[in-house]
Amino acid sequence: MVVTGVLLNHSNDLELDKASITNKTILKVYGVKQPENGFSFLIKKNIFIHQFGEKLFFNQKVIENVGQISEKVLVASNNQDIFIYWNQHVVLLTLDGELIEYNEFFSVENAIAIGTDEAKSFYLKTKEGLFSGNSDDLEFVPSVMVDEKIKWHKSVPLTEEMIKRFSLTISYEGFTWERLLLDIHNGNVFGYFNKYLIDFLSFAFLGLIFSGIYIWFKKLK
Repeated sequence: MVVTGVLLNHSNDLELDKASITNKTILKVYGVKQPENGFSFLIKKNIFIHQFGEKLFFNQKVIENVGQISEKVLVASNNQDIFIYWNQHVVLLTLDGELIEYNEFFSVENAIAIGTDEAKSFYLKTKEGLFSGNSDDLEFVPSVMVDEKIKWHKSVPLTEEMIKRFSLTISYEGFTWERLLLDIHNGNVFGYFNKYLIDFLSFAFLGLIFSGIYIWFKKLK
């Protein structure tokens, strides 16, 4: 109680209100499960797009200002841009990782594969057929291109080392060290049992204080 109280009193100074919890054991207490796998997409030499949990990474940096990823993404690139698709969401990046456009209402639905041709046009394969377009206007139309002429882009699973590295960079909104300290201080970590434990320890602590004062006065007399 004393330690958590002191830390809470200085949480802003110590930036505990901004520091996210990444410890798996603590997150499990809150019912938060960290992602156990992810995917990497090779764009060019030394340029990768990574998907880990609900986040996208350009190499080791989180791609900001895009929505949470709800399913596995599709990624392809031409000589100019990187095209990322999932569930009618599209993210367009430069080869330097700069965000060009983020569209949540893309015209093509339920794409299952993405590719490019020799002219560097983008193709999205769906159950309804094939759609083609470019990164200049993002207007995709039905296409009759032969499958064999399209280079379909694939992913590889993230390595264990990459998973550990990305686990430390993911911010779990609301799950900060300040919140953990508050829950410990208030007895909210392990439900009602924790509350009764805190009550018992508080009364025991008060008992030590008053019994100590009583013994001191008795010795003083």
